Amino acid sequence: MQKKNFLWIKKTDHTLQFWPKQSSEINLTQSTKPEDIKRKWKNKIKIPPKTKIDYLKQRGIIESAITNHAAGFYQNRDNENFAFIIITYNGTANIEYNGKLHKLKTNSIMIAPQGSSFIIKNKGKWNFLWLHLKSKFWEAYLGKELRIIENSEIVNDIKSIVEVYINNVYRPNCNGNILNNLAETLFTLLKNEIGKPCENDIEKNLKKFFVEFSNNPKIETTTKSIAKKFKITLYEINKASKNITGHSFSKSILNMRIQIAKSALQNGKNVREASYIAGFPDRYTFSKIFKRVTNISPSSI
Repeated sequence: MQKKNFLWIKKTDHTLQFWPKQSSEINLTQSTKPEDIKRKWKNKIKIPPKTKIDYLKQRGIIESAITNHAAGFYQNRDNENFAFIIITYNGTANIEYNGKLHKLKTNSIMIAPQGSSFIIKNKGKWNFLWLHLKSKFWEAYLGKELRIIENSEIVNDIKSIVEVYINNVYRPNCNGNILNNLAETLFTLLKNEIGKPCENDIEKNLKKFFVEFSNNPKIETTTKSIAKKFKITLYEINKASKNITGHSFSKSILNMRIQIAKSALQNGKNVREASYIAGFPDRYTFSKIFKRVTNISPSSI
């Protein structure tokens, strides 16, 4: 690769980047790019005036920009000391990590925790927002492995917020209150989106909970309370439950209570004892539900 074919080549102990000459960038924050690059390509790399308070940095966003890359961009990152998010606005790029090739598509969000290693290439135009994050500030939301959220519903909202942020931060006398509110909204949207467990994690957590419940059926088990515990929606918990048991969460819990009670009755417990062991509120409620579900009376077992 010849240097003259690129706008910028970056080489450090942790990263290697090749920027095509047609690339451009609008920064939301002060840039850490070399001063000679910033001066030479100031028409392509826009940097806002310094503000008294960096409202994004207050929320653990070290650096951020909207970047447009033409075909031929290349990035190899290895064991960086910050986390990395890429939100694709338009176009696609290929990312290789853990020996597998994936695509960063329109409306996808890539989350790479500190220390991640990956290679990104693009064959066509690619427009995206990137953020370097202070890991300690975001560790509750990042997870431990690089992952991609596809078809995220918040990308258009992110684009709108970032556009307004840029319009304000580039003004000579920008309004700090506006920037602060926009930074907080951006932070909240991102942490809520990337903090959601993926479907596999939800099912994994739910399976663990079902085991915990079978050992202690007196723990709180309303659909709402468990969804809140796992930071997921009612739809997500019911979907995961149906994938595991074929039933909604509440129906799965009820069936487990019935099986626990039936096992207690078969092991010599009386109806009152079995209802208590299975976590039913009283003998009458237990008998009524047991008969409705199994078509037999618990006293007949």
